[in-house]
Amino acid sequence: MQFCEVENKGYPKNFREYTSIFQQALKQEIEELKKDVGGRGLKYYKGNLLFSSSKQFVYRFLNDSIPNIPDDTPIDTFIDNRHLNGQIVSTDIEGINISLEENMGDIIPEITIKTSRSKLPELLLDKFNKINSGEVAVNKESCMKLFSSEKSEKIDNSISSLNLHKYKYQPNSEQAKAILQSLTKEVTFIWGPPGTGKTWSLSIILDQLVNSNKKVLLTSHTNLAIDEILLKYTESLSDDEIIEDGKIIRYGTPTKKNPKFDKLILENIVQKKAEEKNKQIQLIEKKIKSLETDLTKYQNQNIIDILVELEIVKNNRLQTENEISKLQRSIHELNDANDRIEDTINKKSNI
Repeated sequence: MQFCEVENKGYPKNFREYTSIFQQALKQEIEELKKDVGGRGLKYYKGNLLFSSSKQFVYRFLNDSIPNIPDDTPIDTFIDNRHLNGQIVSTDIEGINISLEENMGDIIPEITIKTSRSKLPELLLDKFNKINSGEVAVNKESCMKLFSSEKSEKIDNSISSLNLHKYKYQPNSEQAKAILQSLTKEVTFIWGPPGTGKTWSLSIILDQLVNSNKKVLLTSHTNLAIDEILLKYTESLSDDEIIEDGKIIRYGTPTKKNPKFDKLILENIVQKKAEEKNKQIQLIEKKIKSLETDLTKYQNQNIIDILVELEIVKNNRLQTENEISKLQRSIHELNDANDRIEDTINKKSNI
């Protein structure tokens, strides 16, 4: 494996010239593709359900002859004379993966697909038109650095040294050099024929960036390449915490059937998070009901205690009033007795 930076040849001179060249090339490609009339249908047999979600159902069809159709190409599919919109997920030497908008069961006995091979180039050409008109914004400076029309600078990065001994796959000196440069330069190209460790090196780069709390966008012109890197990356993890936390998102449709990939699908992550939140909500609601019950009991108990205390006060007041009444009667009786005594004394004094 080798790595390199493309030198600036001074051509094209600016971003607009680059887009103009791309647009011209796309128009030529579209013109050639449209000469191949795609009216004929391609038949495949015995497709097995590979992956499913609420929005897409991916079937794998084994076949010796696979058409040269780019990933993500929209297609028309026909199953038992029924038309369904579909998409090419990926193709390989053994078969083809097709995404459908409806669940057609675990096995599809026969499917016919029709496609316009010019569809994706037309979409790309339209995107370039929108970029030139200003309708779509792009980072032109980064684009120019990608094509070496502007110098790629060294970036400030805390990843200045690497501990590569923790990985199951031990990169050689050239691979380690490429990995380090990828983490310290704005743009790096890693090149090598099959079997030279590109995928493993990319998985290590991915791991280093994730461990440094960087946000990473991993893209490729094929879905299979994305899944190969993700598979090697997940295999290198010491634990699945980052996967379980939903921090790795596989946008789109996986080409492989792997339990770990199920945890990377955005829809599944959202569903898991929703289930966790629902459980938390249920626990909170249960706690609220418990507190409301306790509060009601407390309020009711307070009312009862107040009524009892009030009754006691009433009884005490009545008892006190009775005692006062008795005292008043006693005083009155004593006053009467005192009056009688005084009368008796006065009478005796007069004699």
